[in-house]
Amino acid sequence: MTLEPDSTHYGGDLESDLTSLPGWKAANLETRARIVRAAVRYLAEQGPEPEEWFGKEVIYRPALAGYRALRLLAQEHPEKLRALPAAVWSQWAPIVIAYPGAVSEIGYDLIALAYQHAPTEIIRYLIGVIDQENSSDHPLSVLRKLKRCWDNRLAAALLAKVSDPALRPQCMASLLGLLLEHKVPDARMFAESLIPLPPPPAGQERDRAIVAARVLITHSDDAGWSIVWPRFEADTAFGRDVLAAVTDYSDRDRSL
Repeated sequence: MTLEPDSTHYGGDLESDLTSLPGWKAANLETRARIVRAAVRYLAEQGPEPEEWFGKEVIYRPALAGYRALRLLAQEHPEKLRALPAAVWSQWAPIVIAYPGAVSEIGYDLIALAYQHAPTEIIRYLIGVIDQENSSDHPLSVLRKLKRCWDNRLAAALLAKVSDPALRPQCMASLLGLLLEHKVPDARMFAESLIPLPPPPAGQERDRAIVAARVLITHSDDAGWSIVWPRFEADTAFGRDVLAAVTDYSDRDRSL
C-alpha cells in the first residue's frame, strides 16, 4: 500500500489513512472492495497484542494495521464500522486510545465508538497511557482524545486517578483542569485540599499546591479567589509562583 512504482523501501508506518497511500490510489474499485473486506476480516480474526508494545517504545505493525482498518471502514463504509460487534471494539481498544500522533476528526469518532462499546477497556488503557506520559511530567496529551467520550463513568475514573500520589504536578494539573472544566464537584474539593493555609514551604507538596492554585484560577468560574487570595496574602512568594504559572499556561494555550 505504501509503495510507488519506483519506491526502494517501505514507508508510512504511522500514516493512519490508507486512502492517502499509493496502493489505494492506484487500486480499481474491485481491488478497493477486496481491501475493505480484508480490513473487516482482519479486525475479526486478529488482535493488537498489547503485551508486545503497550508501554514500550515499539512500533508494532499488526496493531497499527488494526487501527488503519478501523479508519478505512469509517471513511469508506461507516455502516460496516457500526456493524462491528462489541467484542471487536473491546479487542482493539488498546490501539484506538494509544495510537501515536495527532488525532484526526475521524480518530475522535473512533475513540467515541470504542468507548461506547468497550468503556472498561478504553478506561483501562487510558490510565495506562496516563502512567506512561507521567514519566515526563508534561501536560497529558492523551486527554485531548476524550472530547467526545465524557460521561460520569469516565469522570469517576479520572477523579480517582487525579489523587494518585505518583502523578507528577503537571500531569495532575492536566487531569484536574479537565475535571474542573466538566464541573465535577469533588475535583474542586480535591484542588482546594492541596492548598493549605499557609501553603507548604517547599518540596513536592508546594509544587502541587502551585499547580492546584493555577488550575483553580484558569478553570474555575470564580478563579478560586476565595481560596487562593488568603494563601497569596500569607505567602507572597507562593502568589508570585502561582501567577507565573498562570502566565506560562496562558502563553502555552495561545500557542496551540
